[in-house]
Amino acid sequence: LATMLATGIAFDSAMVARRSTATLGMEQALALAQGAEALAAYALKQDDNKKQDDPSEAWAQPYGPVEVVEEVGLEAQMFDEQGKFNLNTLLDSNGTPDADSVLVFTRLLELLQIETNWATLLVDWLDADVLPQPAGGEDSLYASQVPPGRAANLPITSVSELEQLPGLGRERYLRLLPHVTALPPSTRAVNVC
Repeated sequence: LATMLATGIAFDSAMVARRSTATLGMEQALALAQGAEALAAYALKQDDNKKQDDPSEAWAQPYGPVEVVEEVGLEAQMFDEQGKFNLNTLLDSNGTPDADSVLVFTRLLELLQIETNWATLLVDWLDADVLPQPAGGEDSLYASQVPPGRAANLPITSVSELEQLPGLGRERYLRLLPHVTALPPSTRAVNVC
């Protein structure tokens, strides 16, 4: 009985220590991320050229690596995402396909030598309805994947969601990645600088 109690106490103590270590690690990671964000805000505030921005300015230069604490480093770089095609603009404010944006995205796919059917699949991924468009796909298409899934039917928060489109593959994704972004749907204007 004493051995069982000792084992139980030791196990509980070990689990508490593990949880504490994990919590501490998460807190440290969050603090590092907030520090990097504050550093980015400072760099942007120091930008003295308010009329025009370009990638040669100080805010766009890589920072680091800097050792923050022993064996923990920080590297950062800012990019202007407004110069890319915002995937969330494929739908208008009513949630229906925006013909102009779909046309622009289709042209981008053509220029990158990627099949244009991905535009329709992405529109179905974004739209709120569960009815597939011709050559599109909703839950039934994603449920047949391994592992099975469902269509998001929401604006995307990360470009990496493109990899959920069945058959897109890593090669097409990497070709498309430098040219697209996932900003809030209300961010429709392109920063031409």
